[in-house]
Amino acid sequence: MNNLKMKNALLALSVSLFASTIYAAPSAELQNRMKAMGTVQNHQVIDGGLTAWTISSKSGKVAVFYTTPDEKVLIKGNLWKTADRKNISDDINLKALNYASPEFKQRVLGKATQTTTANGKHANQPIQQNFTAEIVGKFNGPVPEIIKLLDQAAGYKEGKGNATDTLYVFYDPRCKWCHQAYYETRRYVDKGFTIKWLPTLALGQSESGYRMAASILQSPKADSLEKNFNRDASYQVDPTDKSRKNIDTNLEHLLALVAGFDGKGARVSVPTGFYINKRTGKIKKVDALSESINLEMVFGK
Repeated sequence: MNNLKMKNALLALSVSLFASTIYAAPSAELQNRMKAMGTVQNHQVIDGGLTAWTISSKSGKVAVFYTTPDEKVLIKGNLWKTADRKNISDDINLKALNYASPEFKQRVLGKATQTTTANGKHANQPIQQNFTAEIVGKFNGPVPEIIKLLDQAAGYKEGKGNATDTLYVFYDPRCKWCHQAYYETRRYVDKGFTIKWLPTLALGQSESGYRMAASILQSPKADSLEKNFNRDASYQVDPTDKSRKNIDTNLEHLLALVAGFDGKGARVSVPTGFYINKRTGKIKKVDALSESINLEMVFGK
């Protein structure tokens, strides 16, 4: 087995093991049950293996429910960690308001919310709105092998952050949502955040696709990246064999990661990003990076 195949095998194995214990996707049967309760806007696995579901109604109201790992129990209410009694449901409840109607959101945010602490005491306090910026903070411990591999993958890095402070984004230069994600991230790059763009041909192989994707690999600089995203198909280069191989390898990495996080046969889309969530210390996958709500989850407002 050559070095490249070894790395791919390590990536697939590491992600599969990681996802099965931390980010295992809910079953199709459970997802259908939750859809019967309203529109499922988001779901995520949290501490203790619980899955948090954000569900909205036609009237604009939102609610958060939790299901147990065995998918047999539905829970609604406040959650705390047993180790330090830190509330872990407030963040989720606040993010859920992004899917609410303006009237419902104002009704909730405009009031002082009475919260119950883990020791039974009550405190009136306003809800704080900045519960995002998951990539911000200090990461202790060795750099995960998956992050090392992505940091070494062929692409272009904006910013001076280290591997654990970087959002790694797989994209296809022909994808309009990737173009939008690029322009939506400009304000975060201006603030000093770090993003590494990894070109692929996720939309299908073509010679023009290779010529466009190779442009950033063979001319790795900021203005080349901007031209790669400005919808100008004329900005192309003659791809070298090395560039073709690196573009194909990036797609192999993306396929392995998606299979590990979402299950074998899961739909692969771009732009898709991966980063270390500093709150959990775990690698997280984020889709639809053209949407501001997802970028705010990563970087903050």
